[in-house]
Amino acid sequence: MERNILMPTYMKEFSCIGPNCEDTCCSGWTILIDKKTYKNYKNIKNKDFSSEMREKIKKNKKALSDNAYAYIQLNNEGNCGFLDEDKLCTIHSRLGESSLCNTCAIYPRVTNQVNNLLERAGTTSCPEIAKLALKQKDGIDFEVVPITSDNRTLQGEIDSTQFKNTTLEFHYWNIRSLIIEILQYRECDIWKRILLIGMFLKKVQENNSLDSNYINDLIKMYQNNLRSTGLNNLFDEIPEKIELQYKLLKLISDSRLQAKINHIGFTKFYEEFLDGLQLKLDKNDEKLKEIYKLSIDKYYKLTISNFSYIIENYLVNYVFKSLFPLNETDNYMKEFSILVIQYSLIKLYLTGVSANRQGKIDEESVIHFIQCFSRTIEHNKSFLQKVYDFLELNNFNNLASLSIMLRG
Repeated sequence: MERNILMPTYMKEFSCIGPNCEDTCCSGWTILIDKKTYKNYKNIKNKDFSSEMREKIKKNKKALSDNAYAYIQLNNEGNCGFLDEDKLCTIHSRLGESSLCNTCAIYPRVTNQVNNLLERAGTTSCPEIAKLALKQKDGIDFEVVPITSDNRTLQGEIDSTQFKNTTLEFHYWNIRSLIIEILQYRECDIWKRILLIGMFLKKVQENNSLDSNYINDLIKMYQNNLRSTGLNNLFDEIPEKIELQYKLLKLISDSRLQAKINHIGFTKFYEEFLDGLQLKLDKNDEKLKEIYKLSIDKYYKLTISNFSYIIENYLVNYVFKSLFPLNETDNYMKEFSILVIQYSLIKLYLTGVSANRQGKIDEESVIHFIQCFSRTIEHNKSFLQKVYDFLELNNFNNLASLSIMLRG
């Protein structure tokens, strides 16, 4: 069945390069098997391969959905047990592409449905997607193209007509369009764009009005603000405090939170981060805060001025593919907080890496870092939840504190 699908234009260029990939998706993380595929694997007729599957595929006793019904055990090298010596999938080669589980058939594509329109983007944890999506110096563009749909690839869905006309969900299409428009408004620094989104979402979250025109009027007001002059001076009065940023820095440098991070590429960047900010040395907090502030002023600001389009593209892609800021509890500000956390972590890590390289960092390196970050941090929901819990515990999960974390 052919349908129209909305997607970033870079998706037309994407093609999996399989065994030639520099960071294979068949290694280093949990590969979940959906219930339907698991049942199919149980019934294959090839006795030798059936025995191998029973050995390497285990039921997930903690599964919260049919999509996580089972998982593939990784070998001692951290690779999928069905990856051969040529880095090719033996399930694919022996049973065919149609036999792949949802996880393997979908990745790195993310397909959602907003009202009656399918949407598809790629996740930047894939090196090829990262190169295509993040290098767009003029920003990410979108287009509608015809495609043969496959319903098993649908990962998110919203039907706005099922919600009251005073809710974010009812106005979701226009709200997300505004968020992307703000993110791509280059007259403002990136941190100011993110904060502007936070102010907008806070107003939407707090809206108890029964006036169905409230959100539409709010969207128009913010659109008009984007077209006004002098918007880049907005938020300049926010104090540039290092204290809150440094507390987060100390949190993420805690080795206990990094214990499960075993991605080789990210580990190398993380070591550079520690060296650049001298976090391995026995220095007191005041000295470390001084080093951090100096590194931001001398190195990070130069990096962000040269490669801000990369960060922008990452955020736009994230907002589009994740149906931001929707979640099951309708807590839009939590999703905003997690967006701020990711931006702040990118800022902190790049500050250390830039300092370690004395400011000599190029486009390829920044894109590679974002790809490693996406795979290691963005996909690590438990880690992001720990950082969010830290913010909540210390009463930092409010717009005032988040604005200080964003500042600079």
